[in-house]
Amino acid sequence: MAPTAPPLPLNIQQAASWVTRGLQAAAEQRVDDAKACFENALSLQPDQFEALHHLGLIAYRAKAHFLALGYFSVALQLQPHHVVLLSNQGSLYKELKLFELSKATYLQALAVQDQFAPLHFNFANLLFEMHDTEGALKGYQAALALNPQLTPAYTNAGNMLTKLRKYDDAQACYDQALALDPSSGLAHANKGKLLKEQFRFDEALQSFELAERYAPEVAKVYVLKAELLNLMKHFEAAVLNYNKAKALDPHYEFLLGLRLHNKMLGGDWAHFETDIEELRQRIESGGKATQPAQLLSLIDAPALQLKAAELYIEHTMPPQDSLGLVAPCQPLGPSSSTSPPRKIKVAYVSADFKHHAVCILMAELFELHDRSHFEIYAFDSTLDAQDPGDEMRQRVMKAFDHVEDIRHLSDQEAAALARRLGVDIAVDLGGHTHGSRTGLFAYRAAPVQLSYLGYLGTIGAPYMDYLLADKTIIPESQQPHYAEKIAYLPCYQVNDPKREVSDKRFSKAELGVQTTGVLYCSFNNNYKITPQVFQAWMRILKAVPESSLLLLADNPSVERHLQEVALASGLEPQRLVFGARLKTSDYLARYKTPDLFLDTFPYNAGTTASDALWVGLPVLTFAGESFASRMAASALMGVGLEELITPSIEAYTLKAIELGLHPERLHALKQQLAHQRAEADLFNAPKFTRHLEALYRAMVERSASGQTVEHIDLSPTPLR
Repeated sequence: MAPTAPPLPLNIQQAASWVTRGLQAAAEQRVDDAKACFENALSLQPDQFEALHHLGLIAYRAKAHFLALGYFSVALQLQPHHVVLLSNQGSLYKELKLFELSKATYLQALAVQDQFAPLHFNFANLLFEMHDTEGALKGYQAALALNPQLTPAYTNAGNMLTKLRKYDDAQACYDQALALDPSSGLAHANKGKLLKEQFRFDEALQSFELAERYAPEVAKVYVLKAELLNLMKHFEAAVLNYNKAKALDPHYEFLLGLRLHNKMLGGDWAHFETDIEELRQRIESGGKATQPAQLLSLIDAPALQLKAAELYIEHTMPPQDSLGLVAPCQPLGPSSSTSPPRKIKVAYVSADFKHHAVCILMAELFELHDRSHFEIYAFDSTLDAQDPGDEMRQRVMKAFDHVEDIRHLSDQEAAALARRLGVDIAVDLGGHTHGSRTGLFAYRAAPVQLSYLGYLGTIGAPYMDYLLADKTIIPESQQPHYAEKIAYLPCYQVNDPKREVSDKRFSKAELGVQTTGVLYCSFNNNYKITPQVFQAWMRILKAVPESSLLLLADNPSVERHLQEVALASGLEPQRLVFGARLKTSDYLARYKTPDLFLDTFPYNAGTTASDALWVGLPVLTFAGESFASRMAASALMGVGLEELITPSIEAYTLKAIELGLHPERLHALKQQLAHQRAEADLFNAPKFTRHLEALYRAMVERSASGQTVEHIDLSPTPLR
């Protein structure tokens, strides 16, 4: 007869009883009762494993992370190979942003047991947080291999595949998740995001409406829906959804800037100063308050813009080489004395190789590059290039030596392609704008990486070596507010002198103007119109009899709002006129009719300023401190009209009034511009190209010789 095991000590039996009661209370979601039961168990048996583990879980869910860590650590001393506990500890380290400790803990757990689906799922969540998209996808797939019914793993795998631009596979994952759980709000929301990125807007909207039905308490649902409504130009509806998200989660990442930008797009200035101050304070305190692009048109503060950009890069596109995902990029080696130097390979990366401001300005540059010394690549990610009649796209595609289609490559794959091709310089023409591929630069696609034209500010990334500018846009005193080193051009903006201006002459009546006096205009995007600028315009119009202001008709809500503000300011409604968008040649011809272009602030006219000056219309600007607020000043310097650069909103207003009251001065400015335009740096594409190529050579030489990246100024020009 086998010996009978001795009975457990009474305190251990009682502790076990308290644990059983605690587990029951936890199952019934009576958290306080469960906590009391587990604490009673520990008072009787300090090394009661289950009590320690579950008290740690209760603390973890209550966000008492360091208390949870204490319970887990003691429990692990008792059972160091407990897989579930290791998995929970890994998740806790992730919450504390201790990513390397979290990764080591998960790997320890997987070494013990690799057939546990939740462990693979949690480890994949960590890898996603660490920006290892490929690793995260493999983790979700491993979890699904062990448990094909794990709905969240399908959803998250779909998110990774979307990020990797494997859209068909991503949709299959979302559809599988919804087949298992048709009420999964997050699956509907993420499927909607995928459809949005494929420009399937109506289907995306249906998915977001289902997501809202099944997950009305999730802020992410409303943010994603608002992003779609923004692309559909339903700005007021977008703001309503951002408001819902903000009510659910006031600290949702980058929400403040997105919400305020959409308010500006719709002309909603309610609580503008309060919104601006909240945004400023959140950024200054290190919060993820805004994507960088939204800030450019709201606050003229280069240091604040740098901080916002660095916070965004850190969260969304950190340098991947620091995570061990890519090898160091080898610079171009020096040529031997017996062989001719090989051509420098330059890759322009853009989602805007189409009829877009970037190509409107750069088309001739692509054509003018010296092919005896440079080999030019397009890394094309233009997802919406569907118009077969897009003559600009046809033109620029022919201008490149090679076109690489990266639309369906992940950032890592696109960077690897650049390396295989031996690209020496990669140029980001998008920056923090919609559809850009800045993420591929995080993998160090080329030994030299720089930003130009598409984004008017610092990228905020340690992997962007240079930012092209001129000394008007970034004076030397402002260099510390940019993450990149500055490579100086004589004049920042390249222009294509082949832009066709139609022969059409618009009468004031054809433009809808009913007054007989001076005609001001501003064809900048409506979101650039701030209350400060609009009030200045109202002062100008009131001071100049019979004057009118012609604006871009961007969307009905803005028109309605601006008319209401003008009326409340005591201005006759007919003096504010809105012009429709026209085909390019007629749009340019329209600039022949107005007398003066009034710039916006803090986001100046860029391409629009060049358009006006090209046709012969003077531009009046107010130059601030930031890159975007000095764009028009750069253009005016480039045509020798620096007298139209003002230092303050007051000086800007008075100058516009003075010119409006003396039309002969406006006529003289037009004559001066017509005389100087032909020889102006702003419109000298061959000269620009030669200087840019000299900068490229200097960058490659520094890289090849192992020198550190520094500011480059090959032909300093004094500020005038």
